[in-house]
Amino acid sequence: MKKVLLLLLPLISCSAEKGPGNSYDYWADREIFEPVYTIGQLPTDHEYGGKLKTLGQLSQIPEISGLVESGKYPGYAWGIEDSGNPAQLDLIRLQDGKLVAQFRDTTIQNIDWEDIAAWQDKSGKFRLAIPDIGDNNAQRGTYQLYLMDEPEFISGMDSGLHFVDFKAFRKVFVYDDLKSRDAEALFIDRERGDFFIVSKRETRSRVFALKAENLHNPWDTAIYCGSFPFNYVTAADLSIERKLIIRTYTFVMVWEWVEESNLLQVLAGTPDQLPYDGLEPQGESAAWANQSKSYYLISEEQLNIPPTLHEWE
Repeated sequence: MKKVLLLLLPLISCSAEKGPGNSYDYWADREIFEPVYTIGQLPTDHEYGGKLKTLGQLSQIPEISGLVESGKYPGYAWGIEDSGNPAQLDLIRLQDGKLVAQFRDTTIQNIDWEDIAAWQDKSGKFRLAIPDIGDNNAQRGTYQLYLMDEPEFISGMDSGLHFVDFKAFRKVFVYDDLKSRDAEALFIDRERGDFFIVSKRETRSRVFALKAENLHNPWDTAIYCGSFPFNYVTAADLSIERKLIIRTYTFVMVWEWVEESNLLQVLAGTPDQLPYDGLEPQGESAAWANQSKSYYLISEEQLNIPPTLHEWE
């Protein structure tokens, strides 16, 4: 695999932000990244052989728009649906793609939920982040991020609908250029705690960050970090092993970097392609599995083809 190693030692040592003499400011000193490459000519990551497994169909959730492996319940994943659907979490068993339980909160709103991220916080709690960032017509004035604990699931719980209170923290934000835009991808830098949003419909997909230091402020501004030379990004996931997967309708890409390197510099580098046949009718979601040894992809229902969960190795 082609890895972004960032061998410039001064930059690596600065990005770690350690030591009383370190004057580097991760955000103030950042450089906007604008890499140039052709997505269809990216090298292939040969760590993954391209073995495809079809795990199961999820006709009960035809408009699935996000998927992430649960940290609290190994072997399961959380899914969500987008606009027109309730504020609901769908728990999916990964071995066979079966929907095992649904959890709905009627006190919050799903304007257009897109993507979902999971992480374990410093207290040991398993957390979820759901970004309400979809905006097909680019007309919303504000966007929001819901932060919550993973709901309680008991093995053997029936697959019916359970009404619960997510006790979600609602964070409202605007983009720093005050523009409206459609976005469908979110990932979290687990080391720093910053959230990153990737836009969809612009000529170059733009990346904005919600800084960790402001995470629990109810109002915030997402700051511009840079852009990619492609668009129509529909999902992203950053693993514990520091691998970032980003997908479009037609390509799946991966970035990887060493410990204590600077994520913003990594995003400026050239990714590898991951094996993908492009045959999904509308590829919406991507999530890492098995310590980044494989990855899950799923599509929304289109052309009477229900969402089908695939695993690529």
